[in-house]
Amino acid sequence: MTSFLKHNTAQNDRYWDLDALRGLAILAMIIFHLIFDLSYFGLISADTIYKPGWVFFQQIIAGIFLFVAGVGFDLCHGQRIKWQYIKRRMLILGLLSALISGVTFIIFGPFWIKFGILHCILASSLIASLIVILSTFRMFILIAFLAAFYLYLNPPVAIPSSFDFLITTIHPHYSVDYRPIFPWLIVFLVGMLASRIIWRSGRPKFFYNLKLINSLKILIFIGENSLLIYIIHQPILFSVLYGYVFLG
Repeated sequence: MTSFLKHNTAQNDRYWDLDALRGLAILAMIIFHLIFDLSYFGLISADTIYKPGWVFFQQIIAGIFLFVAGVGFDLCHGQRIKWQYIKRRMLILGLLSALISGVTFIIFGPFWIKFGILHCILASSLIASLIVILSTFRMFILIAFLAAFYLYLNPPVAIPSSFDFLITTIHPHYSVDYRPIFPWLIVFLVGMLASRIIWRSGRPKFFYNLKLINSLKILIFIGENSLLIYIIHQPILFSVLYGYVFLG
């Protein structure tokens, strides 16, 4: 099973630090989903995940995923776009996004995921495939422009709710995971820029010895298997808590 949103590169070695970041994000996501499930089943206060600290925690998790996805996209396609791989990736992300939307609609009703983290990474990847050929300087200018434009718009924006996938509108939504293209595309592009400045430029030899640290080994392992963990962790948590509440 390939890792969550991982891109293959021309190198034989995996980028262990990206796996570690993915692993960290996966662990944080499991913690957040556990808190969500506990509140959903009434075992803790129902508004727990809407408190500022938990909202910020969720934003950090999403940011790490999008940043790493952007780094991976540039490492894979920055030198030459691999269209066949992009097609396969879009198919996988599209199917997973549709599956998550369908399952959450059945379970959570009005709180279903219309445009969550996977939907956003799918859209960001499609957009990135059109601009990955930009030079590093032009990529920086584009990021600065998009960030300034987003701040100028100052969401929520007074446009129809059908544009919720693009940016937060004035219309209320109740989705358990909502990641509109703006501003999250900017985080994805920052990852692409970081790829060119950090990951493509090479790192000192001592850096590679860090992966021998035991705690990092655990994160790397989780990152290497993050797609599988991403898919199965919430059904497991949900089933265990369901059994505890209704069958215990």
